Amino acid sequence: MDSEELQPILCGCCKAPVVVSVSCGREARVCCPICGQSDTLEDARREAAQHTAHRLLSSMLSGLRTKDQPELSFRFVEGGARRRADPLWL
Repeated sequence: MDSEELQPILCGCCKAPVVVSVSCGREARVCCPICGQSDTLEDARREAAQHTAHRLLSSMLSGLRTKDQPELSFRFVEGGARRRADPLWL
């Protein structure tokens, strides 16, 4: 991925792109337009990165996985790469 491509943040439940809003003097917040899931932009980025790392490690270690391991869920995930010119890049 080059420096002009960024990963949009999607709602982990709905897979919809989140809406970013910034109030005067406050932290940027993200919100899913469908289900209303929300958090700070920083925390949403962190959780989306954790999802990506978990998905990568799970694929690398797929032969070692046991059937009784619970499936993890993430409130925010990374979507496909977008160009900076696209309206919803984060």
